[in-house]
Amino acid sequence: MSLKHKDVWSAKHKGLVYEIVHWGISEYQPRGIWNIYIYLQIMNKEIEKIFWLKSEKVDWGITYDYFDLPIDMANGITYYGKVGGFDGNIKQVKLGNDYNHSWNDCHSYDEIELKRDAEHCIDDLLERFGDLLTNKGKE
Repeated sequence: MSLKHKDVWSAKHKGLVYEIVHWGISEYQPRGIWNIYIYLQIMNKEIEKIFWLKSEKVDWGITYDYFDLPIDMANGITYYGKVGGFDGNIKQVKLGNDYNHSWNDCHSYDEIELKRDAEHCIDDLLERFGDLLTNKGKE
């Protein structure tokens, strides 16, 4: 198994944490692959009903039906994972998208452009759900 390198930029925008990841440079991916991940803490029942999805067991593991989540991510949401909420900890989900589609082939991205996309996504979430997504909305 070969090790793969990735660069990660982490930031917080209006109280919500996000990451920008660039990885996968190879002969097959000469520009690499870019991803954005938004982390949401589930601090109340309203947000839990929307974002804490039920899992479905499939042949290759666990999957979630995340395609209709109310989140405005460039190129659509392509990743959902539960990264908290185990053993009594605060529930947290990681929502992501990628820029590795056929319609992205003619465009070169950088962390500055993805920062704008991530912050737009967070602004949209806060416009829709306001204090329910921040500590102000904690029960």
